[in-house]
Amino acid sequence: MSSPAFHALALVAAARTALGASRQIRDRRAGRDPSGQEPEPTVRRDLDRLRDLLAADVVRLRLRAVVGTPAGRAALVQAFEDRILLDDVARTLARIHQKLLSLYPVVPESLVEDVRQLAVQARSRAEAPDPEEDLGSFASHLGRLVDDLQDVLDGGHDAA
Repeated sequence: MSSPAFHALALVAAARTALGASRQIRDRRAGRDPSGQEPEPTVRRDLDRLRDLLAADVVRLRLRAVVGTPAGRAALVQAFEDRILLDDVARTLARIHQKLLSLYPVVPESLVEDVRQLAVQARSRAEAPDPEEDLGSFASHLGRLVDDLQDVLDGGHDAA
C-alpha cells in the first residue's frame, strides 16, 4: 500500500516513538528513575493526574465502542487512531502501576495487579488485528479502575 495516508500514518507512528524515547532520556538525565520508590505526596499527585488522563481516554474508548467502524478510507484512519488510543492507555496504565508500587502495601495488591493486567491487555489490543473487539467491556473495566483509583486518592483502602 503506497497511499499518502499510509505514509502519513507511518510518519506519525515514528514520531510518537521518537518522542517517547526522548522523554525517557530526558527523565533519566534529570535523575528521575521510574523504577525507584517515590515519596507518597509526589505519588498521590502524579496518580491524580494520571487518573484524569485515563478517565479522558475511557470516555474516548466508550465513544468508539458506540460509534463503530466508519466505511471506506476513514476506516484506516480510525483503526490507526484506535491503536494510538490503546497505546496511550497502555502507557498510562504502566505509569499508574509503577506509582502504585511506590504506595504498596498501603494500596491493595489486587489493585496493583489489576492495573498491570489491564496495561498488558491494552498493549495487546493495540497490536491485535481487531482492536475494536469487545471494546465496550474493556472500557467499562477501565472505568471501574478509574473509580478505584479515586478511592485510593481519597484515602479509602478498600479499592479493587
